[in-house]
Amino acid sequence: MAHAANIAATKYKALHSELRIPWGVAPFPPRPREGEAIESLARNARYQLMFDAMIYNQVDVLATGHHADDQVETVLMRLGAGSTILGLGGMRPLRRFGMALGKGENDFGWFGHEGLNRWIVRPLLDVSKDRILATCDSHNIPYILDYTNFQPELTLRNAIRHVLSNNEQEHHISGLNEGTPPLPPVLADKIIRMKTASENLKIPIPIDLTTSRENLHAAVRCSSRNLSDIESKALILTAFPSKLPLAHLFSLPTSFLHQLRIHLCN
Repeated sequence: MAHAANIAATKYKALHSELRIPWGVAPFPPRPREGEAIESLARNARYQLMFDAMIYNQVDVLATGHHADDQVETVLMRLGAGSTILGLGGMRPLRRFGMALGKGENDFGWFGHEGLNRWIVRPLLDVSKDRILATCDSHNIPYILDYTNFQPELTLRNAIRHVLSNNEQEHHISGLNEGTPPLPPVLADKIIRMKTASENLKIPIPIDLTTSRENLHAAVRCSSRNLSDIESKALILTAFPSKLPLAHLFSLPTSFLHQLRIHLCN
C-alpha cells in the first residue's frame, strides 16, 4: 500500500514522505503479535508518527481522509460503548491534537504543549466513500482497497461494515449467511449492544443499524449538528464571561478555542 501511494504521489508531483512505524523503538511499543488486538494501537502509532513528522517538518495542520462512512462507524462504536449524546457527534471536522494519548510525559502518545499548536482537519466527513471512489474512477485517479477491511471477524469496525453492507443484522451476527464466517462472540455481543442502545436513543433521527447508509449519514449529521450547537453556545458564553456562572456546560471540545479566536478577531 505504501509503495502504491508513493507511485501516485510521484505521478502527481506531490511532495511526500514514506513513514514506517518503528515498532519497539522508544516510545513506540513492540509490534503486536498475531492474534493480539492491533487496531487501536496501530491507530495511535500512526498519529504519533505523523505528529513527530509534523514537528520535524514544522507543519501545523494534518488533513486526514476520514469520510462519512467512517463517521457512521465511529458513532456506532461510541454508541455501543455507552457514549452520551455529545459523543454521538462523532469526529470533529477541526480539532487540536491535544497534549496526550499516553499516560505521561515522554510516553507513547505524548504530544505535550506542541499538541495544542497542531491541528487535525477532516474535510471529507460529509462525503460518502462511494462518492469518493466514483470521483476517483471518473478522473482516473488510482486508489487501493485494503481487503482486510472486509474481514468482519478481525475488528469491531469491520464487523460494523459487514452488518451495514448486508443490512440483515441478526442474520449475519449469527453467521447464517452462506460463505460468511460467524462473528467472534465478543464482536457479536457489541453489535447487539449497539442495536439495543440505538433503540433507546431519544434523538430526532434514529441511529438504526438496520436502515440504509443514507439514513445513517443523515442521522449522524444531525447528531454532529447538535454538538456544533453546543459549541456555539459555549462560544457565546465565553465571549460574555459574566454569564458563565449561570451556565452548566460539559468540557469544551478542542476545536472551541480556535472558533473563539476567529469570533473575537472578527
